[in-house]
Amino acid sequence: MSSNSKKHNIKKVVITGGSGFVGKSLIDSLLNNQFKVVALEHKSSFSNIHHPKFSVEDIHHVIGSDGNILKDATALVHLAAKTHGRLGSNKKNYLQYQKINVELTEKICSVSIANKVKKIIYLSSIKATGEYSPIDGFKENDLTNPKDAYGQSKLEAEQLIENLCDKTDTNYIILRSPLVYGPDAKGNLNLLKKLINLGLPLPFKKINNKRSLIYLDNLIDAITTCINNNDINNRMYLISDNDAISTPDLIYKVADAMEKKIILFNFPIFLLKLFAIFLRQTPKFERLSNNLVINNSNFKNDYNWSPRFNIDAGIKKSFKEN
Repeated sequence: MSSNSKKHNIKKVVITGGSGFVGKSLIDSLLNNQFKVVALEHKSSFSNIHHPKFSVEDIHHVIGSDGNILKDATALVHLAAKTHGRLGSNKKNYLQYQKINVELTEKICSVSIANKVKKIIYLSSIKATGEYSPIDGFKENDLTNPKDAYGQSKLEAEQLIENLCDKTDTNYIILRSPLVYGPDAKGNLNLLKKLINLGLPLPFKKINNKRSLIYLDNLIDAITTCINNNDINNRMYLISDNDAISTPDLIYKVADAMEKKIILFNFPIFLLKLFAIFLRQTPKFERLSNNLVINNSNFKNDYNWSPRFNIDAGIKKSFKEN
């Protein structure tokens, strides 16, 4: 094969949110697998990446121009989002989510479609489906019932992408993901690490729930699978690790990976709820104690895909102390 043919066969992937937790890992993985990667971001975010197949373009310049950099792209992977961890989740905050999660989505997807990007892959959230699932798990055809402004904004972005891509040459895949865990994860998992390091007993032994998670490398693998597949288009999928886990089991497994001792003790659930109400932490307590299970069988069957790492391996790789 000539060098010109090889160059022609290199897939170009455009990524928003590339400086984030998922984005950084996705960029590294794609570059290691010989993709050409264009990050739409602020250039200062990538001063440490020097690779001949990597470039950065200012996202505001791209959406305010003809967006020529998007031409010939195999996929736009749209990760940029205002997450629920950065703002309160009340309805009054909706306009703040709207600006990034809905309005930016409309702008970047519109310019992608105008430049005939082959596929838009949008990382949504299981919060677009709802906050608490039946024990057998959420499925793709369940009625949506987002409980906060973040989940509502992600659902609106999904609907926007579907409408924009309708009757165009650009296809879409939407992935609704649960909490993503991996090395240097922020938010509640980072808080859990801090609590374990304090060595204080925690009153969560009586919590009997199941929650789906997804390990970062499994998510990267799922996104890459979507990039490489040309046969499945215009679908929304729920993705997760195979195994859901209870809050007590998660705490024990994280402590074990950190090689720390942790004691959980029984405490009446109704009193925990009262404390949460008093401290205005009811949403956090409900996430700790309720079920949020995902049925990932459709994605697995359609793509012949399975998570490369089970939850034990993922937690060990994520939380093992150096």
